[in-house]
Amino acid sequence: MSEINDGELQAVFTALRDYDAQVEPDFRAMLDQARSHRQATARSVGPALRWVAAAACFVLAAALLVATNRDRSNVRAAVTSIPTISGWQSPTAGLLDTQVRELMAPAPVLSSVFDGVTTPLQLKTD
Repeated sequence: MSEINDGELQAVFTALRDYDAQVEPDFRAMLDQARSHRQATARSVGPALRWVAAAACFVLAAALLVATNRDRSNVRAAVTSIPTISGWQSPTAGLLDTQVRELMAPAPVLSSVFDGVTTPLQLKTD
């Protein structure tokens, strides 16, 4: 990479600025061209845009009319029998009806974890 001192760098940018000043287009001509293009586009798009907007309004109104009529016809069919609150049962109520209640019963006060695992010793009485 070559080193460029500040003077050379300033000369390069000055040359680029001069070139840009020579080839830049006239502002007034560009503005007039943009305005004429906008007016020509507005003339050709205006009527078409109006027809599209009118068609969109018509489609929206038809969809709204269909939706409201469909809702009215299904009102009677939507009513179903609702179970009473007294017949309700919680989803986990079946978990409480177990067949092994003795496993869930609290242990006796003077019990051990080895109760039921080992057999008690039989003392011989002669």
